[in-house]
Amino acid sequence: MYSELDSLSGTVLIILDEVDKIGEDDTLLYELPRSRDIGYLEDVRVGVIGISNNYTFRRNLSPKVKDSLCETEIKFSPYDATELADILHNRAEQALYDGTYADGIINLVSALAYQEASGSARRAIRLLRGSAEIAEGEGVTQIQKEHVRQANEKIEYGNIVESIAEQDDEKLYILKSLAHLALVEKTPARTRTVHQTYCRVVRAYNEDSGNEPLTRRGMFNHLSKLVMFGFVNTIDRNAGAAGGQWSEHGFSDDIGPSKIKEAIEANGLEWKQISTRGVS
Repeated sequence: MYSELDSLSGTVLIILDEVDKIGEDDTLLYELPRSRDIGYLEDVRVGVIGISNNYTFRRNLSPKVKDSLCETEIKFSPYDATELADILHNRAEQALYDGTYADGIINLVSALAYQEASGSARRAIRLLRGSAEIAEGEGVTQIQKEHVRQANEKIEYGNIVESIAEQDDEKLYILKSLAHLALVEKTPARTRTVHQTYCRVVRAYNEDSGNEPLTRRGMFNHLSKLVMFGFVNTIDRNAGAAGGQWSEHGFSDDIGPSKIKEAIEANGLEWKQISTRGVS
């Protein structure tokens, strides 16, 4: 890389998009600004521009990197609905035929992206493209409001599935357990019922490794995190001195077995059938 840079002349700006993804090894950020002092470069000067949505990224840099960068931070506020509309008008003029969209459609798309994605231009463009694809699929020549609504629901669905797929194995096993219980109308289910089903799921997916399920308490710790993330609802029951206390668990309104199945398969895992017969 340095030999290629030195073949140029003058000053070169290196732009690192999503610089926070560089991870714990920030050596490159130390070396680039000092490349002439270190002796890596002779004929060119290097400047570094890092772009990130993570405002806390700089805190995790080592002291030597912070000293080397001598950075100046510039913050850009999220786009508002009017700015998103301007961006969408520009994209629509390039990507869509004249007469296939109205100003009201652009305004609706920008408003939804502003409300639901904190002014994300990427979300707004995805939503406009999705709306156009739905209209095209229906064989109509103009995007309608219902196409935008359908595209927005589709994006939301995909975002939820992606969030589920990002969970660790234990949480996915628990969600799969709840999915099988829900399919046979056994939710909301008591903690012991979820744990019994969870044990079957873990053993089904770990026949070769021999990994054993967590204890009920260990599973419950992960289950509590799923409640915190909004994937699961927990109801505490109290039947008094005679009946005792217990908790019941089920999916939140936005989650269901089909989304869990998609998330499992998105991670490259087979959707194995798990029997819930005998669990109580």
